[in-house]
Amino acid sequence: MPVTPPAEYDQLDDAGRAAWDDIKARNDGRDPWVELKMMARSPAVMRDTFDAATAVAAEAQDGPLDEKQLEAIRLAVSSANNCHHCVRAHRKKAANQGWSDAEISDILGLTALCAMLNAYHRHRDLIGPAAAEADGLPVDSGLPHAAIAHPDRLDPLLVELICMAVSSIMACPQCTRHHRQAAIHHGATPEHLAQTARAAAVMTLYNTFFRTQ
Repeated sequence: MPVTPPAEYDQLDDAGRAAWDDIKARNDGRDPWVELKMMARSPAVMRDTFDAATAVAAEAQDGPLDEKQLEAIRLAVSSANNCHHCVRAHRKKAANQGWSDAEISDILGLTALCAMLNAYHRHRDLIGPAAAEADGLPVDSGLPHAAIAHPDRLDPLLVELICMAVSSIMACPQCTRHHRQAAIHHGATPEHLAQTARAAAVMTLYNTFFRTQ
């Protein structure tokens, strides 16, 4: 049984019903989606999650990244955050957005390789002073990363944005800076970077809540 099973309207207290009614009124009369129902016993969390998710979804209509690209970022971030529930959900959504099985495998493989390099560079001060003092990458790790440097099926800009998001989740500032600069080299604008960061942040909100399911 889930730690936080979905709640229905009649199971909530007054604050929960008020949050539900507010979300329904702003969601074209539709009830909160199932993930929000799982948060409904914490109405402030449910409302804030709805606000954050709808803001990111609206940005997909006007921002430089479309919903298909955002699903790749959400899938990668969910994997980096070790949320099995969200990985399964966003693997399905990615397929619905047009990502092939091979491309989904590439996205998850890219995430794994990036996390490997994050683990190395996050602790490279253990290697010696020269590595610790180097402000930018690369300090050659000696680890394979051809799929990051020369992706086959994935767009190089999206690769760098995914790696930037994953490096941030994995708390590697050196790698985050490196992939930010590489994304800019491939044409990223401040809007690309901000949209990626917000999508990764909101996905982390979901991941943190649902990791225990």
